Amino acid sequence: MIGSNEILGGGGINHIAINVKDFDKSVKFYKEVLGFKEVTLHFIEEQNQSSILLDTGNGSCIEMFSRYQEHSEDIGHFLHLAFETTKQREVLEKVRAAGMEVTMEPKDIELGGDPPILATAAYFNGPSGEPIALFQYR
Repeated sequence: MIGSNEILGGGGINHIAINVKDFDKSVKFYKEVLGFKEVTLHFIEEQNQSSILLDTGNGSCIEMFSRYQEHSEDIGHFLHLAFETTKQREVLEKVRAAGMEVTMEPKDIELGGDPPILATAAYFNGPSGEPIALFQYR
């Protein structure tokens, strides 16, 4: 039986982020071939890159970044796993208590869209160093 996560306050995977080599080709593939729906498309000016959030069909999303650089080793690779929460600060305290490194304290972000989607994001490294985000919508 599928249920909610009491520690996260609902929980679930919010999105998985990856770098892609050809942003436009990747967006077209995921939308036209796999049927994903665009949630937001955002250009991050200070990093000169685009990002898109695509709904896979059940509210879980894939986020793609156009961070490709020639000879980059991280293209098409996993960037982070984001969990949705309504108890971000409480969860961060549990993460710290478990000895995990918090790499970004809660920060308000705007994901784009019309109207803009507002959230607070925090990041930490899991036990094997895997980057994990806690996403709380505002």
